[in-house]
Amino acid sequence: MGAALTGGSIAAGVFFLIACLLWQQRAQRGFAARRAAIFSDCGTLFEQSAQVDPGSDYPLLQGTYSNAKVLMQPLLDHVGYRKVPSLWLVLTVDSPIALGGSMDVLFRPANIEFFSQIEQLAQRIHLGDEWPSHHMARVSPAGWQAPLSAIHTSLGDAIDSPDLKEIVVTPRGVRLVVRICGVERGHYLVLRSMLTEVEQIPSEWLASWLDTLRGVAAAVRADVGETAQMFSRPMHPLLVLLVSILLPGMGQVLNGMLVRAWIMIFFTLSLGVVSYHLTTPAHSFVGRHAGGFFIYAIMVMDAYLWARYRYGRWQKA
Repeated sequence: MGAALTGGSIAAGVFFLIACLLWQQRAQRGFAARRAAIFSDCGTLFEQSAQVDPGSDYPLLQGTYSNAKVLMQPLLDHVGYRKVPSLWLVLTVDSPIALGGSMDVLFRPANIEFFSQIEQLAQRIHLGDEWPSHHMARVSPAGWQAPLSAIHTSLGDAIDSPDLKEIVVTPRGVRLVVRICGVERGHYLVLRSMLTEVEQIPSEWLASWLDTLRGVAAAVRADVGETAQMFSRPMHPLLVLLVSILLPGMGQVLNGMLVRAWIMIFFTLSLGVVSYHLTTPAHSFVGRHAGGFFIYAIMVMDAYLWARYRYGRWQKA
């Protein structure tokens, strides 16, 4: 009798476990389908769009909005301690801007913004009384003067929105981080379920933030002017190398180092004259001017290395 009860208990336990696993798999498939449909109401906003599955919680949406290339990435924040998680949307416009630096403004910082890279920027700045009081702002490189007035004006009423979390302006474009919604509190507190309050992003809400994003990019571009665009993006290192080989000293000029160019040209000519007087006509042309050719080689290498450094910083900005 006891053995029968024990066998029945084991069978019931196994059946219960299998039922729980099947229910969990079904729930996960339901969550995946629900998250995959988060942009289903927004397709009409874009001239072209494509949804990409990065293997994370939510898909990415790439599209063209009013002739601007934009990227939208939902992020579920569940790293906060004793805090109901939020669903964030990272909006990025891929639009190169002639800037000499980058700026990041984080509103209402709580030190748990996993999506922010603000601490990587070099210098913390004060934005002024016209900006919301509870914020943190940084720029890179240190001392760079960001177009604060243009950014503030272009944000309009959005700057006071509780949904706006972060704005990043770099030479590669503009990024906004906004809050979509939270998760359902009851499900989270009882089951730790990440069931969001909003299943699909409303198209009107997304369009308003996309307009804000484009407005900030346009305002910053207008502020720096088209003329500055020629100088903010460094010339490609290989082009600087070619120019430096053909025109000694011009590589340093293209890197913005005019004094360095004059110094190297001076030593090239000086050592060329010295080596000329220390050799005889029996030596080759290169041998008679070996000192000058030596500095010339250093000049070419110096121009290329500095150009590669400047171009690398621009790409990472």
